[in-house]
Amino acid sequence: MAIPNPCIQIPTTGRLRTEKRRTQIVEVAICLISHHGLREFKAARIAEALGVTTGALFRHFESMAEIADAVVAHIENLLFAESLPSVDHPLERLEAFFKQRVQVIHDHPAISRILLSDQVIDSAEFECFKQLREFRKRTGKFIKQCIEDALQQQLLNGIVSAEDAAVLVVGAVFALAHSPVQPGDAIALHKQGDRIWRVLYHNLTGEFLSSHGDG
Repeated sequence: MAIPNPCIQIPTTGRLRTEKRRTQIVEVAICLISHHGLREFKAARIAEALGVTTGALFRHFESMAEIADAVVAHIENLLFAESLPSVDHPLERLEAFFKQRVQVIHDHPAISRILLSDQVIDSAEFECFKQLREFRKRTGKFIKQCIEDALQQQLLNGIVSAEDAAVLVVGAVFALAHSPVQPGDAIALHKQGDRIWRVLYHNLTGEFLSSHGDG
C-alpha cells in the first residue's frame, strides 16, 4: 500500500535534534493512522515515510507503544494547549471555542479523522488511544455547559435541546475544518467561520448577527 503523499517527509541530511525528530515521527504516525487506521501504524511504514531506518526510530522511542503515547499527547496538546474560553456570556464563550477548534482541526485535519475513528480508540493493542474518547467527552461537556447556561439565561429560542445543539456545533466544527479553504489562509478561514457561526447562532436563538463587514 502506497504511503499517502502528506505523510512523506523530505529526507534531511545529517541527524536532526532529538525533539525535532520525535515530532516528525509523531506527525507521520498521525498521518498514517488517519489515512489507513492502525494497520499502517508500523515502525517500517513510519521509517519509510521519513526516509530513515527503523533503528533510527528506536533511538528516539523505545517502542511502538511509546510512539502511541506520544501521538495521544500531541493530539491533546493541539486540542487543549489553549485553555477553553472562559468569558461570562455563554454564547460568546461558545463562539470563541467554535472558532478556536475550527482553526486547530483545519490546520491539522488528520486528528479529526482519528478522533472520529472507533477502530483506533478501541484498540486492544494500544490502550492509550482510549484517552481520545475522553478528549471527545471533554469537548462535548464544554459545549453542553455553554448551551445549558444559555438556556438558563433564556438566550436560546427553546426549540433546540442542549444535546441537539451540541451535535450541531460539533458537526459544524468538523465540516468547516475540512472545507476547501487552504491551510494557512487565516483570513478566508476566519470569514467562513464567521459566516457559519452566524448560521448556528440564528438556529440556536432565532436572531441574526451582523456580518462584521464580511461582505
